[in-house]
Amino acid sequence: MRDADLAAFQHGDVPFERLVEVLSPARSSAHHPLFQVMLTFQNTANTRVELDGLEVEAAEIDVQVAKFDLQLTVVEQFDSAGDAAGLAVQLSYATDLFDHTTAESIGERFARLLDAVAGNPPVAVGDLDLLAAGERAALTAANATHRPVPADTLVSLFAAQAAATPDAVALVFDDRRLTYAEFDEQTDRLARHLIRNGVGPESVVAVGMRRSIDLLVAVYAIVKAGAAYLPIDPDHPVERTAYVLDTAQPVCVLTRAADDTTFSTAALVEYIDTLDLPRRTRNRSPPRSPRRTRRT
Repeated sequence: MRDADLAAFQHGDVPFERLVEVLSPARSSAHHPLFQVMLTFQNTANTRVELDGLEVEAAEIDVQVAKFDLQLTVVEQFDSAGDAAGLAVQLSYATDLFDHTTAESIGERFARLLDAVAGNPPVAVGDLDLLAAGERAALTAANATHRPVPADTLVSLFAAQAAATPDAVALVFDDRRLTYAEFDEQTDRLARHLIRNGVGPESVVAVGMRRSIDLLVAVYAIVKAGAAYLPIDPDHPVERTAYVLDTAQPVCVLTRAADDTTFSTAALVEYIDTLDLPRRTRNRSPPRSPRRTRRT
């Protein structure tokens, strides 16, 4: 950063018009062409001019026009003896973008930041709190979302609902419906198929299909097999999908022949709408994923 600053100072006398000409930024009447927020630090004493018989004093002219969206000007003050006498800070803002309350809030937070740094110079910037005590309390109260959560899983909650209301409608998509019993049976059949293919805890199965009942059957079957599902949007760019699959390294990819989607992956691609899965026999236990030995 020091080298960059020194290099920038070497070009301090370059006319602004020349800078804009060379950089040729996109022009817009809505904002400054190069930057929208400016911090100015003036640490030089005012030049005094003495003339016989005249008293000359520099006067600031307030043109009531904001040059940038936000401009923070810090001016070092000097007393009559020429000694430092603190800093004067002025915040200018575009009224089209900020109201007085917002600008005042920005100024208060900046002052709070300076007080915190002055009181504890070694503090890390990320540890500084820009919120007032009342704001922090209000935010904490608004986010007090802690609630007791039962030790259930998606699989156990679904199994309980399927047992309680097997004939109730669980899914509706277009003109197709599935009851809880039918949905439970289809997910069980697909889960067993996945487990036979090596799917289990700590493995990933990609799901690349458009919205359909088959999409939910695939997701619930993967969860029943004990694995994690990776949603893939078939309409995403091929390169992005290939990168995601290469990174996740799924055991397989579940899709539908009806979606007519191809995937660039070494993983097995299975079309669940054409799979011939054996039906569950009566009194057969739900699918269970194989146990894995954790290695250290």
